[in-house]
Amino acid sequence: MKHMSEEKPPTPEQAGPSPQELALNAAMAYRVKAYWNALCDPIIDANKTYIRDNPGILTTVAEIDGARAASFTESVKLPFFEVTDPEAFLQWADDKGETEWVVRKSFRDNILKKRARHIQQTGECVDSVTGEVIPGVTRNPGGAHISVKPTFTEAGEELLDGFLDALFGNAAAALPMLAPSEEENGEGNE
Repeated sequence: MKHMSEEKPPTPEQAGPSPQELALNAAMAYRVKAYWNALCDPIIDANKTYIRDNPGILTTVAEIDGARAASFTESVKLPFFEVTDPEAFLQWADDKGETEWVVRKSFRDNILKKRARHIQQTGECVDSVTGEVIPGVTRNPGGAHISVKPTFTEAGEELLDGFLDALFGNAAAALPMLAPSEEENGEGNE
């Protein structure tokens, strides 16, 4: 698979693969990753989609021989307050003496993250300290899908890695350009 170019023979000081060999190894590694990603991504995405599209199901669990191997948990946005009418909020903050040229960031953060309370019956947001309605602020209910990420147990990781090594070890060995470097496997650098 080598391409004959203006490759110079290695000099005695040059240890390791040539730049061309490094490039070929990297090209092969990229294509192997793309090949496996094309096979694996739809399966991973199907699990993410299942969790995202089924409200109330935040986690799926993978078990091997009755032992938990991994769990996949969805992250969702929690409810939060946000300024949806900047002019009304600015006027209100100005009436409180909390503006300079703009609303002070510390005041805005304090209101949105600590003091704002939602009144279910009216849909209004009030300042929990003063009881006043906060103009221009609404409560965002959150719940928007952010991501699904796996958490592997140590035993699950070992079981899966052992299975994959038994299944793909010979295939990986047939691609010497994907072998770990001497630094990675702890050999060589003395």
